[in-house]
Amino acid sequence: MNATQTHSPTPDERISSQVPGRHLNGGADEEISRLKAELERTRQELAELRGFVENTSIGLHWVRSDGIIQWANRADYEPLGYTAEEYIGHHISEFHADQEVISDILTRLTRGEKIRNYEARLKCKDGGNRFGLIDSCVRWEEGKFVHTQCFTRDITERKSAEDRLRESEAFNRAIIESSKDCLKIIDLDGRIVYINPGGCDVLECEDAKILSGRYWPEFWQGDTRTACLAAIEHAKAGRSGRFEGFCPSFKGTPKWWDVCITPIRGPDQKMDKLLALSRDITARTEAESALQSQREHLKAIIENTPECIKIVAADGTLLQMNAAGLCMIEAASPAEALGKNVYDVIAPEHRSAFKEMNERVCRGSKELLEFEIIGLQGTRRLMQTHAAPIADPQTGELLHLAITRDITAEVQAKESAAHLAAIVTYTDDAIFSTDLEGVIRSWNRGAERLYGYSSDEALGHPVQMLVPHGRQEEYRDLLGRVRRGEATGNYETVRRRKDGTLIHVALTVSPVMNSAGLIVGVSKVARDITEKIHAREQLERTVELRTAQLRDTVDELEAFSYSIAHDMRAPLRAMNSYARILETDYKQALPDEARDFLQRISSSATRLDALIIDVLNYSKIARDEMSLEKVDLEKLTREIVQSYPNFSSSGATIMIQSGIPPVIGNVGALTQTISNLLSNAIKFVAPGTAPQVRVYAEKKEKSVRIWFEDNGIGISEEGQKRIFRMFQRLNASKEFEGTGIGLTIVRKAVQRMGGAVGVESEAGRGSRFWIELKPA
Repeated sequence: MNATQTHSPTPDERISSQVPGRHLNGGADEEISRLKAELERTRQELAELRGFVENTSIGLHWVRSDGIIQWANRADYEPLGYTAEEYIGHHISEFHADQEVISDILTRLTRGEKIRNYEARLKCKDGGNRFGLIDSCVRWEEGKFVHTQCFTRDITERKSAEDRLRESEAFNRAIIESSKDCLKIIDLDGRIVYINPGGCDVLECEDAKILSGRYWPEFWQGDTRTACLAAIEHAKAGRSGRFEGFCPSFKGTPKWWDVCITPIRGPDQKMDKLLALSRDITARTEAESALQSQREHLKAIIENTPECIKIVAADGTLLQMNAAGLCMIEAASPAEALGKNVYDVIAPEHRSAFKEMNERVCRGSKELLEFEIIGLQGTRRLMQTHAAPIADPQTGELLHLAITRDITAEVQAKESAAHLAAIVTYTDDAIFSTDLEGVIRSWNRGAERLYGYSSDEALGHPVQMLVPHGRQEEYRDLLGRVRRGEATGNYETVRRRKDGTLIHVALTVSPVMNSAGLIVGVSKVARDITEKIHAREQLERTVELRTAQLRDTVDELEAFSYSIAHDMRAPLRAMNSYARILETDYKQALPDEARDFLQRISSSATRLDALIIDVLNYSKIARDEMSLEKVDLEKLTREIVQSYPNFSSSGATIMIQSGIPPVIGNVGALTQTISNLLSNAIKFVAPGTAPQVRVYAEKKEKSVRIWFEDNGIGISEEGQKRIFRMFQRLNASKEFEGTGIGLTIVRKAVQRMGGAVGVESEAGRGSRFWIELKPA
């Protein structure tokens, strides 16, 4: 090894270089040498320095050959707590804790040996021990043992220090070897010299040799490596360097580290190594991350809670407030509220009470208060606050933490409930409730008046006591509806009073639900309608009588009109016949004007006869008994088209779509209905247009709708409103003749079969007539 090379210390040397007191033995040797020289001088000057000896700090004593102390100075017995009388004249063994030690000393002295630096434990008067370092020899005169000359130095403190040093070295070594932290010694160039077993474990490194000589900063990456190099430079400058960073273990386990680097000085106090203590803070880092997540979570909860959470200082300054609170005081942003005095938004009549409450909270009290605020936009709200003290983490000052609810709606609801309760209590209607077993749970005054039972007589009893015999099944049906969540309104029934009389009531029965939406009871409102029922029955009898009278009158009028219409056909036919005879027999003799008049007479008679026929048909449809049966509508329609010659002679195309389902109806009425609808579809087309009609069906949930779709002239929106009325002819032109009764007959026939009729149309774009009947 040349002069430039340095010795690589062993682990023990490295440890010792860090442990104070490693070189105290050198000082002890020098002290012993000094004491020897002093002892020699003391022997030489014993006579002259007798007084000095008596007062020296070194214990001196003489012991005779029989072990009795012959003489001793104060430094010998006073540290042990004895007086001269208690010490001199006693056997020396009485003051030694270890008898084998004093026996050995006396034996060796008797043999003429000199005792040097012999450690002994000396007994104190109080029962304790002190350590002494004994130098002793025997004074011989003519070969006879005169006495010992013994010097005792108190080394109790040094012994304690040495013991502490040994314990400290062992303790430090044990700490280093057993530490779970990663302890490394690196040279001034940053290379690893030593790593403790615990460091290997935490780094998941199975062999420490692979780390020896490695450049330590290379284990760190990015900004952490920069921080590592800076910490090394701090330590080399005599200061501690510290950084935190991420570095995975040898097996790839993610780990975070807190690293502290300190200088190591040798015996000459020169820095030659650096100690790097790396502590695994992964758990702490993860905990801090989790704590931060919890903080963020808690912050999100606070910010999103619908109640106001705020912190107020003792002077009323608003320090913190969540979003709900800012909304309650109508602040558009935190800047409009934070740092301002919260007293400003408290209603004047409540400000004093709030201020006193705030001051009590800031002295450590918990408070509950209701008060009103006036928002920044002028809205007045009733608030309820739960307040408690909280310490400022920086100053320790108590602040006011509060959770405040807007109870405006709640109070209004309570007032409304009280108002409703008063209405329920004093209304004339009977209002009461039962549980799902039918036991009465509430009973108002109206119920007392209606049924005759007092509240005490009704509560807790089954509601069936109000239900007459024969209506129990009705009651169970109503209860079943409630259990299914259905409400029943204005249900007319009969109930029994306390005195047994029966009364007519109109019931409104509703389910009562709890906050979870579960049905827990039944609410009932009953109104006495006995007089109404009696009046209605009287009215029904009157109506029935008058209806019968009116029906008789109508029947008489219909019979009369039928007779008149029937009787009018004979003179009309005669008139028409005579006009045709005149036109045929006297055609050449009659002037053109006369022939024209005869033609008009004949045409008018024909039209009037057609009108009478339609009236008779309508009367027949309206008056005759109409039996309903299953009718194959598709088959009937095809037969009508084939049997009516004017349908084929008109050049019309009538398409009947397959699949028309059978219906419940009357064949005669349906024949009249279908023929009228087809006739209209063929008749009302623009000149030069060949009629096209399509008949098809549409199935509905509880009915069948049959469509008659044409390419005719269509019907205006106004015309659609009156087309089914009697004598309504929308086209007065001679081009489209008719009586205005055909569609009225259709409507009456369909209505008598329990169906409906309608039309969809647009002027100039054809029409779609429909009839709707019950399916077979």
